[in-house]
Amino acid sequence: NLQANRNFQVYYTIPQKEIVSSDTGKSRNRMEAKIKWKVFFDLQCPYSKACWKNIPAIRKEFADTHDIEIHLTSLVFHAQAFTAQCAANLIEGYVGAEARTAFQDECFPQQD
Repeated sequence: NLQANRNFQVYYTIPQKEIVSSDTGKSRNRMEAKIKWKVFFDLQCPYSKACWKNIPAIRKEFADTHDIEIHLTSLVFHAQAFTAQCAANLIEGYVGAEARTAFQDECFPQQD
């Protein structure tokens, strides 16, 4: 339920007049360009945990109009968050983005 979970902040990046896609090489005008969401998660935060499970549904719902970027951060009062963030970044660097996502999927249940 997307409406019941509004416990995260979303920052919008409004594209300029003309955007050239690096994937396709095609240009889009401002109205056709996707809005970028930059969402920040702390792998030890219970609020991030609550929101993380909704990301697949949000991506599916807004796939045509929004690009959602996941960024990891570590809050100073979460002692394990920085180590988990470093591990996630290393996994992505050595194995790839899918492996990082799988690692993040496993981090949140470990909070229990």
